[in-house]
Amino acid sequence: MRGSVERHRYPFTYVSGIPDFRNNRRHKILYLTLHDPQTPLSGAGVRSNAFVRYLSEHFILDLVHMEGSGQAPLPDDRGKVHSLPSIRRVTAIPFTTSGYFLFSRSFYMAARNYLLTESYDAVVCDYGLCGAYGLKIKHEFNLPVVYSSHNVEYLGYLDKALHDVRRLPLAGYVYAVEKAIVEQADLVVAITEDESAHYRRWRPEKPMIVIPQGVDGSLFNTKY
Repeated sequence: MRGSVERHRYPFTYVSGIPDFRNNRRHKILYLTLHDPQTPLSGAGVRSNAFVRYLSEHFILDLVHMEGSGQAPLPDDRGKVHSLPSIRRVTAIPFTTSGYFLFSRSFYMAARNYLLTESYDAVVCDYGLCGAYGLKIKHEFNLPVVYSSHNVEYLGYLDKALHDVRRLPLAGYVYAVEKAIVEQADLVVAITEDESAHYRRWRPEKPMIVIPQGVDGSLFNTKY
């Protein structure tokens, strides 16, 4: 029942439909993302960096990410790493176009190796087609999966297809993956109330929260 505390098959309780990790044991999270949150060169990277930083300070966190930010990292980018000292382990998968826009077996196998050797309490799949890995993990390991969305991805592909027709054939695939992970994830994190309302058509009763985008006041000043 929404708004109540209920027992769940996973080793934590749900509060208002959201996993409650508050106890003395430090829970373990496997965080998956298709860009490097340690080198936040885009809005999505900055958001992921903030999430990873916060979660790694409160939970035991292992990270699997793809290098770059939607493209292979430039040589100069490798020196722009923002230290995330609380992360326990990191595996970086080299960027490939097919891996980023379709599916990377190397990325999934890296995540799977962690899952076969460690007992995790939840898996966070951050950004876009990372939901494809969440679907496979949920099917194979039956673990709680959190899908963190940065926008309604398939709408973004349709919009970009107006300027880059290569995006159009991918839009149907992105729609299918996004709809499936939104329907099946244990928790969905939306970036705006409007996008949350869009996802409600696919998961009318399941847990969902909104974490709005923000800026770091020490780095960004509206006067400039």
